[in-house]
Amino acid sequence: MSFEETEARTGREWTKSTPDPLSWSDYGSFVSGVIRAPTRISVITIQPQYLTLAKLLDGRLFRIPEYQRAYSWTSHQRADLFSDITKTYAKGLDEGHFMAAVVCLRRTKQVLGTDEFHVLEVVDGQQRLTTLIIVLNTIKLKLDEEKKGESKLLRELGELLVKMEGDELLLLQTNHDTSFYFTNFLRAGLKEPSKKAKTLADREILEAIEDCEAFVSQWLLDGKTLPDLLSLLKNRLFFLLHEIDSEKAVYTVFEVLNSRGLEVSWIDRLKSILMEKERGSGSLPIAKPILRR
Repeated sequence: MSFEETEARTGREWTKSTPDPLSWSDYGSFVSGVIRAPTRISVITIQPQYLTLAKLLDGRLFRIPEYQRAYSWTSHQRADLFSDITKTYAKGLDEGHFMAAVVCLRRTKQVLGTDEFHVLEVVDGQQRLTTLIIVLNTIKLKLDEEKKGESKLLRELGELLVKMEGDELLLLQTNHDTSFYFTNFLRAGLKEPSKKAKTLADREILEAIEDCEAFVSQWLLDGKTLPDLLSLLKNRLFFLLHEIDSEKAVYTVFEVLNSRGLEVSWIDRLKSILMEKERGSGSLPIAKPILRR
């Protein structure tokens, strides 16, 4: 799907029409999937795919690399997301909503049982992706196995979010989850009150779980059903997925994306620079202790 088609469907304003596939040797600003830089590097080939959330998550395992900041969305950003979902539902089955571009570094395939998964490192889009996965798990926990039609959904969500064939491997593995709040929530539905958090990263994850639970509960109080919400999330939320196949280039892309969304701290930017230098030279001992912080 071209960007003209995306613009017509979503009502978003795109500043440039972009062909498919995309190749650039200069990049420096990220506008509607277009990346141009002030410095010259080797050509990057990106294959943009316009996908529903269901297609985005199917056959993929997502990783948040260590140079990325921790989950940083607040209740304000989550409220905007919930509002977009509610408004999309009100528009009817023929309407969808474009969420965001998701930029990933393509890693190797991983075989779990008889299924193959593409492992992707998330360069941009982790905030929405993490929040939506928390919403999906909240729905799973509220589904009633005894209700007609919900037992199948419960099984499907369980298989999507936690891969039992891979020793309970998660669909999304986050960074900075030192207290395992995100991990325990996906694997066992365990949660702690946000006031118990000892770090900012922990607090944001725990508040996200609380906000998502409140959103799903309100959805039910408004007379809507869990299958309706799950159907909307899977089939009517759209993403533009960009997969980058150059490990060296991904750090430059990370720097480019700093000008968008939430502000990235100086230490996160320094991490990305040091990681690029270390991978390029193979010898930058100062990087390792910083990256572990």
